[in-house]
Amino acid sequence: MSKPEQRNRDPDFIAEAQTRFIERLHASETSMRELLQDLPAVVFRLDTEGRLLQLNQAWERLLGVSAEAAMEQPLSRWVAPVDQPIWSELRARCRAKSGAEADHGDSATDGDDLRFVAAAGRERRPGAARRGGPPPPTAGSSG
Repeated sequence: MSKPEQRNRDPDFIAEAQTRFIERLHASETSMRELLQDLPAVVFRLDTEGRLLQLNQAWERLLGVSAEAAMEQPLSRWVAPVDQPIWSELRARCRAKSGAEADHGDSATDGDDLRFVAAAGRERRPGAARRGGPPPPTAGSSG
């Protein structure tokens, strides 16, 4: 057996390599989270019911609603009434995708951004980017 093959079977070598990999993965994830937090556009992630799981700082800046207050609330709560039909269409498209496909993200609409209602009641168009599982059903849903 060659030296590289012996080394690749050594439990200490494997543990050290896995530790280095996990450290690099953690550093990369931290870097991506920081990058997303600083984007000027709203970035959010939804669960399969359309509730907010993750928001960046632009949400608070543009809508005047703290991320903490918005967490686990349905996104539709902040979609402007005029854009609710667009949101419903997007939700239907996402539900039609498999979970794996839906998790790769969708922009709000084909070149048109959803408008949101800010805390002061004004409509805002924050250039949102969405990521997450399929949003909630249209009929009889609060989401």
